[in-house]
Amino acid sequence: MEIDDLKEIKKHYGENMMHLCRELFSTILEEKGRLFQLISQHFEYIRTLYDDIVNHHLQEEFKDYIYSFIDVEQDSIATSKTPAELLDMANYDLFECHSESEIQSFRKYYEPHEELCTFTFGGRLHRCFVFFAVKKDVDNIIRSDFTKPDRQDRYGTSVISIQFTRGNNNTVSIKNRYNHSVNNPDATFGNNLDNIIPGLTYAFNKTYNLNITPITRYFDLHNYVLTNEGKYIKYNSEVNGVYYCRDNIIYLNGQVKRYDKQKYIVMDYFILDKVNKEITLLDSSISDSFIKSIGRIERIEEFVDKSTKDRKVLINSNIEILLDRDNRIISYVNKNVEEIGNNFMYYNRWMQNIDIPNATRVGKGFLRKNNFLKTYDFSNIKTVGDDFLLHNKGIEDLSMPNLISTGKQFLGYIFHLNSINMPKLQIAGDDFLFSVTNIGEKIEFPNLEEIGDSFLDKNTSLVSFSAPKLRHVGDNFISLNKKIHFLDLPELEELGHNFLSNNESILELSLPKLRTVGRNFLHKNKIIKRVSLPSVIEIKSNFLHDAEELISVDLPNVDFIDNNFLVYCRSLGEIILPNVNIIGNCFLHNCVNIEKVIMPNVGSVGHGFLTEANNITELYIPNIIVIDDEAFLSSSPEELRNKYKDKFISLETSSSNKRKR
Repeated sequence: MEIDDLKEIKKHYGENMMHLCRELFSTILEEKGRLFQLISQHFEYIRTLYDDIVNHHLQEEFKDYIYSFIDVEQDSIATSKTPAELLDMANYDLFECHSESEIQSFRKYYEPHEELCTFTFGGRLHRCFVFFAVKKDVDNIIRSDFTKPDRQDRYGTSVISIQFTRGNNNTVSIKNRYNHSVNNPDATFGNNLDNIIPGLTYAFNKTYNLNITPITRYFDLHNYVLTNEGKYIKYNSEVNGVYYCRDNIIYLNGQVKRYDKQKYIVMDYFILDKVNKEITLLDSSISDSFIKSIGRIERIEEFVDKSTKDRKVLINSNIEILLDRDNRIISYVNKNVEEIGNNFMYYNRWMQNIDIPNATRVGKGFLRKNNFLKTYDFSNIKTVGDDFLLHNKGIEDLSMPNLISTGKQFLGYIFHLNSINMPKLQIAGDDFLFSVTNIGEKIEFPNLEEIGDSFLDKNTSLVSFSAPKLRHVGDNFISLNKKIHFLDLPELEELGHNFLSNNESILELSLPKLRTVGRNFLHKNKIIKRVSLPSVIEIKSNFLHDAEELISVDLPNVDFIDNNFLVYCRSLGEIILPNVNIIGNCFLHNCVNIEKVIMPNVGSVGHGFLTEANNITELYIPNIIVIDDEAFLSSSPEELRNKYKDKFISLETSSSNKRKR
């Protein structure tokens, strides 16, 4: 019986796929049954295959891939060289790992959030042979130089992990240095060793007694994995090298496992057993509080939307889990749960809605890898742990009216927010809203008291910030924002480094209770005119560096000043520091218009003191006793030394008594 190719393609892959195949493969269609055979041999029955190809503009690549099976296969090139010798020719050093500690030694090459799962969860050597290949010039290949990561770029391939499954047949996975920052990082070089250098597959087989079948063709399609059977399967989640696929399929250790749809639902990386009424994890190394949040299951009901094909799973009549047609969890409603533990749906990417209105506490790792959450009910949450919604891209308006404290990396990297409502927030951990570049123009935190490092770092839109109870701020507070010009921080006592570094808009700043100032305070703000810090005692380096328009600075209680204080403040006319005792290098360097310097208690200054300050008419520093060798003798003009030497010390009569710093 002859097969009608287009009819079978329509039946198993959808009508749109049928039309695409008619357009692309007219020649192959001349041979009855051939086209359907080729497609079904290399792709699971996937009714979204057409959408996945077209949405990623891969029509031509798909065409070339199918036509490649008409050609004669090429075997891997035979060679007498070892894998190490071949990789040396490709500018790599090869390392074989025999222990967990040897695997962990390669973690140093990976940036935070881009580490291999191999590092996070032990036991990989029980399942795989693990190698690392490192470019000889790896130290010169810098992550920050690659702003748009590509799996095959020079950085991504500079450190690769080559892993083979154990057993009679050895499936190879070549893992990228970017890990999950790029598409399908576990299939670098198409998982074909010969794409690194010809003959490498043969060399590994021969040297390590492996049985690797070389993959001579590869089709790079987002969220698809090529099994050792040579067939592509669409997967929803990949966790620790295990692929959780649509249609109740799990692919692990080179094997395809199919779960009976009458008994199970594979949803994300969870397995719902409808018979025994329990949810389990296939990988025992995963710790995920999603299962605990549901509790004991007594009843399971299913409802399918005929138009969208979404499936609602109702548990105990009051917990709703909504699955899309690929069995990905896209909505979760649980009005009973009061506490969410650690790593809740840590690997879920597809959640669009979550309602947990009675939850008051959320542990670390909550929806850490989710990209698409848009709607939510977090109305009673009071505390959240680290990495809360770290990579979310969907939320536009954030309201958590009862939130009191956050852990580290709260909603980092989300890029855009229209509004924030957190009236009770008291403590914000490190990296709070880090890299949220657009957050509107005005933010108010009426009860915020403490902020960690990198608060709103890299934000570029904020104009006004008010936190009337804020006392402590870490490093990089709203660093790199150029627009902010209004700050209301009347209770602020302590500042870290890089406070508003690179700001270009603030004209006046008063922080009446501030006591300590870190490095680079308002560094490179060229237009600020007035600064009042009446309670400051200690100032670190680069204070108001480049404040070219500064005309007034009030520091009545400061007693220690580090290097580069008020450098290039060309508009400053006077400075009065009644309590300062110690001054570092380059004090008032290049303040060419300063006329009056009053420091009655200063006892020590560094080199570069008052360099280029040629217009001074009143200099009062009577108690100075420690002068850096270069403070005046090398850095100040001769006329300045002669004119003012009697105001602080007679250089000619007391140089032998000077004490060096």
